[in-house]
Amino acid sequence: MGLSLKVKIIGIFLSCLTGVIVYFMHKQLGFFYTDNYIFPGKCKVLRTPFGPEDLQVVGRYVISAFGDRVHSVTNPEMLMVPKSKSNHSGILVVNAEAKNFLVLDMEGYPIEKTFQPCGLNVYKQRLLYVINHDYVKRRDFVEVFNINEPNGDIGVKYLKTISFQDHYFTQLDDLLVIDENSFYITTWLPQPSFPKPDAFTELKNNVKAMFSKNTDLLYCTVSKDLVATCKSQDKGHMMNGIDTDGKQVFVADTLANVVNMYNIKPDRSLVKVGSLRLEGGGDNIVYDPHSGTFYVALLRTKNYLLEGSKLRNGEVARLPGGITELYQEGGVWKPRVIMMQDQISGLSTVVRKSGNFVLGSWIDNKILICPPDFYN
Repeated sequence: MGLSLKVKIIGIFLSCLTGVIVYFMHKQLGFFYTDNYIFPGKCKVLRTPFGPEDLQVVGRYVISAFGDRVHSVTNPEMLMVPKSKSNHSGILVVNAEAKNFLVLDMEGYPIEKTFQPCGLNVYKQRLLYVINHDYVKRRDFVEVFNINEPNGDIGVKYLKTISFQDHYFTQLDDLLVIDENSFYITTWLPQPSFPKPDAFTELKNNVKAMFSKNTDLLYCTVSKDLVATCKSQDKGHMMNGIDTDGKQVFVADTLANVVNMYNIKPDRSLVKVGSLRLEGGGDNIVYDPHSGTFYVALLRTKNYLLEGSKLRNGEVARLPGGITELYQEGGVWKPRVIMMQDQISGLSTVVRKSGNFVLGSWIDNKILICPPDFYN
């Protein structure tokens, strides 16, 4: 083989490799997207006690569970303080029309229990299900509350705790309640090195997750003694938000940059029927029955790679995010980005209420309320 031919082969190989790297950086990590952020002042910013990671519409309000996910990185002992002795977590409701919020009294919640919430779901406007990472027992639970007067003076009252037959800790992420004895739930990558963060292990696990499927979409049934038995329905790179339009179940796989669609079989098992590619990672996803569309909180993976050191140091990193709308056209679901913003960092959830969009973050102590005319 002549030298010139070898040089050509090497050149072709390097060109292909460069193309693969550029494609990966763009499609998977979000490099090279040009984001046009909405103007400051377009939306109303509400300062909350701590970041509201997930939002759900209930009656006149938007409800959320919040927790201090920033300072707990450098001070993990706060995660083990009972709720009765801590104001670092709780439940709040937002009035999207009046643009204010109220922290609710968690009536009847056991005084010895901790409360470190993650995903939540409202069932038939009367029950609130909240995933709770218990750092004392080192297990995940689902806390269930009665919702009182969702259209009046709203309140919540503790009802019960659901445990799991299998062991999960900092893994359960979001859930979709089917009835009082069954739900779908997604799993996240487990925290690798609690209580002291290990930056290298964390980075290694996240990179590995981009190329492997080790997180689950589960279907769980609850026994009379309040123990959930779960069966995997599908595996993903990083399963996250979940919701339904009543016909299909939609699940965001954050590191795959897709929303997966599943048909529901008569026995409630799920069959994957397609995926929608997003312009970034999808976090929580919520269906809006008034518009017949889903809203997905959109993140750029590149920002988490670039700003990760700040998160590990207990600082609020600059992590812009936006909204992807999933809409139907000719009976086919399609995604489109309708807004990018940098007024709150770590955007993780969005719902629509009273004509406004309400946005929450898993790390930033803010809620953003935006009018519907910020796009189009």
